Amino acid sequence: DDDGIDDVDEAGQGTFTGTDTDGDGLDDGFDTSDDTGVQPDVNDNLDAGASGTDNDDDPSTAEVDFREDYDPCAAGTVVDLTNPQYVAGDCDGDGVTNGDEVDPDGDGTAGPNGTDPTNPCDYDATAQNFASVTIAWLAIDCDGDGVTNGDEVDPDGDGTPGPNNTDPQDPCDYNPILVTQTQTAAWLTADCDGDGTPNGSDPDPQDPCTDDGTVGDEDGTNPVWATADCDGDGTPNGVDPDPQDPCIDDGTVGDEDTSNAIYAAADCDGDGTPNGVDPDPQDPCVDDGTVGDEDGTNPVWATADCDGDGTPNGVDPDPQDPCVDDGTVGDEDATNPIWTTADCDGDGTPNGVDPDPQDPCVDDGTVGDEDATNPIWTTADCDGDGTPNG
Repeated sequence: DDDGIDDVDEAGQGTFTGTDTDGDGLDDGFDTSDDTGVQPDVNDNLDAGASGTDNDDDPSTAEVDFREDYDPCAAGTVVDLTNPQYVAGDCDGDGVTNGDEVDPDGDGTAGPNGTDPTNPCDYDATAQNFASVTIAWLAIDCDGDGVTNGDEVDPDGDGTPGPNNTDPQDPCDYNPILVTQTQTAAWLTADCDGDGTPNGSDPDPQDPCTDDGTVGDEDGTNPVWATADCDGDGTPNGVDPDPQDPCIDDGTVGDEDTSNAIYAAADCDGDGTPNGVDPDPQDPCVDDGTVGDEDGTNPVWATADCDGDGTPNGVDPDPQDPCVDDGTVGDEDATNPIWTTADCDGDGTPNGVDPDPQDPCVDDGTVGDEDATNPIWTTADCDGDGTPNG
């Protein structure tokens, strides 16, 4: 083994002959088997009475090891997939053996998709044996998110992965309360939640709906942002026609998030009642009953006809009074209960069953139910005697 100590002295027995018949590198004086054409055993089972170095190649035997002590991780050591010690070693302490890093498919040649056996942050997590990682590996932060590898994989520190563990190779998968390290420049300039605000200046780097307020810089390819619903309208940002407007979505009704402050504070139907307390946020004619707080600029409310008089709210002189409209006759909504239960001509017969809701002298024939306060009825002269009804 070229260590300067005679093999006879190392073995404590045998006689050096200077001959190596089978060419295995071991002198015939210590060679007990013919290794011609096969991988040689470093000492051919020489053990009886031996006093030499323990067999580091196979510690389970009492055989003498004539080689120098081998450190697979010593400086200058080269990749050697034929050396069992090198293959079984883990030079970077990441829990993946050198062999699995260099030769993942175990075919004896490097690759494919190998990792660096000297880089503790370059490894295949599926091949990792967490029980064998080093203390040094636990203490570093491979992904630069400020959380050590140990706290990511084993948050409770019991020596086994979990619970609620995160990925030490994903800078955007971390628990913020476990940040103890300085986050890297790469992490600070990245945008984990896709909201357009870099992590370093984002009020909440893990919330795609909390950013610096800039609109239009969002990353539509980021699944965190794309699958979120920032305006609470029930349509994910990635497919929402306007992810900032809670009243513009894909048209689906009933999927809104009433716990979302943006959606709850908006008034999508323009009836003056915020969505969060509106009995029906989609119906501009159903609200909390307050009159006069309607939004005349809201097209949903303006185009509706809440009182059923045939005149849209936006141009109706009184959108709450079914008997006050633009004067058009015959455009009334006979299905609207506000209009059908009213008695616009004051003849005592509700519009919905009145043969002529516009004529105070044509009703259901009942006498005495007329509305003497209704000017239409009072100014009419139903019996033609020249004296107004009133």
